[in-house]
Amino acid sequence: MGSTRELVDGQILQTAVMEVRSREQLIQELAKRIPSGRFTVVFEGTSEFRQIMQELAQNTVWSTKMLTVTVSTTGIDIYGGQEWVEELAKVYADMIVENVNVSENKISFKAGFSGMDDTKPSDIATRIEEYLTTNEAFQLTNISVRFGHQEYEFRQYRYNAVDWYDKGNALAGIGKYQEAIESYNKGLEINPNYAFAWTNKGNALYYLGKYQEAIQCFDKSIELDPNLVEPWNNKGLSLDALGRHNEAIEYYNKAKD
Repeated sequence: MGSTRELVDGQILQTAVMEVRSREQLIQELAKRIPSGRFTVVFEGTSEFRQIMQELAQNTVWSTKMLTVTVSTTGIDIYGGQEWVEELAKVYADMIVENVNVSENKISFKAGFSGMDDTKPSDIATRIEEYLTTNEAFQLTNISVRFGHQEYEFRQYRYNAVDWYDKGNALAGIGKYQEAIESYNKGLEINPNYAFAWTNKGNALYYLGKYQEAIQCFDKSIELDPNLVEPWNNKGLSLDALGRHNEAIEYYNKAKD
């Protein structure tokens, strides 16, 4: 097989030259090119050969094997789940996604690759796994891809308190303080004695102007670990913001001790 490239109207066109001797070979060769974009088939040879092969190409039904994907989550809203799946389809242009259904703790949809009728569950799972490395939009507990009796499961895990703490820090780092607080809360549900989480929840509340609530968090952090400097200092900042300057100085001094 050979190929040539030429520039037409600002677009690079590639011409593939191949020797086709059977209907099966024609289907196989053309199927390889369907996901890459539009193409035109030009047959060379005797007029009889051209007519036969043209009819074969036109009568071939290009089927896409669709597999069922189920994503188990906790607390995903319908809009967020649909947006996540739509973005997946945009990232991988050769992936077809349809029949999206989102409930409180599950996202399900059909997925396949354009023109491919031999897709395996692991093929879809690999793409989703890759996508999840850059778009972890919500807590996942399990993902399965199924076709008939074939099933592929992966990403089975549970968030722990540190995971929620790290996520909260990431959200706070981009100014999403309310969402950060929600993440800290989930971590504190798992481990209510996590002093660092209480401190950073207090910091997020401070940036939202909720100084009294922030002080309560700093107090809890100090109760759990009096040796931490940050909650002492940041309680002073919250007191200052409330106009309680003398009390604030007391906590600044304790932070220095």
